[in-house]
Amino acid sequence: PNGGADNDKDNIAPRFGFTYRPDDAGRWVVRGGSGIFYDKIVFSFPAVASITAGTQLGFIFPQGLTLEFTDEILEDALDQGITMDDVRDALLFDPTLALTFSTGTTLDTPYAVQYNLGVERALGRHNALRMSATRARGHHQVLLKDLNPVISSNLGIPEHRDDTVGSIAAFVTEGESWYNGLDLGWSWRGAHRSLSATYTLSRAENLASDPLKGGITLPPDSDNIAGERARTDADRRHRMVIYGESDLPWLGLQVSGMVSLASGAVFNVTTGVDDNLDGILTDRPEGVGRNSGEKTDLNVINDLRRQYNDQRLLNLAPIQSLSEPTFAQVDMRVWKSFPLASGRGDGQIFIQIFNLLDRFNPGLMEGRVIAPNFGQPIGQAGPARTVELGVRMAF
Repeated sequence: PNGGADNDKDNIAPRFGFTYRPDDAGRWVVRGGSGIFYDKIVFSFPAVASITAGTQLGFIFPQGLTLEFTDEILEDALDQGITMDDVRDALLFDPTLALTFSTGTTLDTPYAVQYNLGVERALGRHNALRMSATRARGHHQVLLKDLNPVISSNLGIPEHRDDTVGSIAAFVTEGESWYNGLDLGWSWRGAHRSLSATYTLSRAENLASDPLKGGITLPPDSDNIAGERARTDADRRHRMVIYGESDLPWLGLQVSGMVSLASGAVFNVTTGVDDNLDGILTDRPEGVGRNSGEKTDLNVINDLRRQYNDQRLLNLAPIQSLSEPTFAQVDMRVWKSFPLASGRGDGQIFIQIFNLLDRFNPGLMEGRVIAPNFGQPIGQAGPARTVELGVRMAF
């Protein structure tokens, strides 16, 4: 279990919270708390270990050598008693040219220490204001690092710290994370309608993308994990949500709407080639930090694109500007509630529209400098306009 790592049994999670009303009328409320929260993601390690244990990616560096290796040739070889190990050896998969996947020998349960302090103020009979500040510090976060990094190369062949094996991409719990956020809120509630708005100003940082969510990545320098501190993949500095709900004057209908807004999402800039020969294509241009997004130095980018044009006979155009994709979406819902004939429950018929204005919200960005569409969206965050019609019943 846990890829050979010992069990982690010394986890204690104390928590504290309070609520204070400083006035007799109860118009002011102060809330706060702190605590340690453990992440159950560690339960994934046995599955990850069973999937990755012993898995290798072999590399060959042919110099003017062409090999024809088709399915028919492989089937004939297997019919003659040749095993896959023989095929692998024939393809020169030297142990020093294989990327091995593993888990660290010591794994700790990820956890976060969180602090929160907030205040609420009632204004009249219908209005309320809220403000809260949150700070969270994460420890033992999961990341991937190379336990046997490349230290040099000889004629394009990588040389590792341990020269008997190649790179070892290992799941370890050496990551850290930082979050600071300020939440502001306003709400109004009447007899037949309500309205609320929330705004969040925040910054979230970590040392690596989550390998169980963001795919396989290795830092350019596995000996300097601290130098990988940057905004998280999900960090958006500004977020705002406006929500309203009201009765309609016809047929007992009700309507609700929500507007969601967010500032730009960060993206990682990579060269698009395996510069450090570790088998993973997540190397960054010299001087470019992780998840640099629109703040990436364009001089570095354009110098590298010109270099690729000369070396690889490409035709990459210079980049004039970079922008991080923002998010804006309007959702709407209309419904009618009705009692069931049995009198033992009720039902609801509804129509809801997601992304009412059919706005294209860019998602994943092309971050490879070598790509012709570098800096352009290659995915969408959220759906195109989607209409749903449904019936819901509760007994």
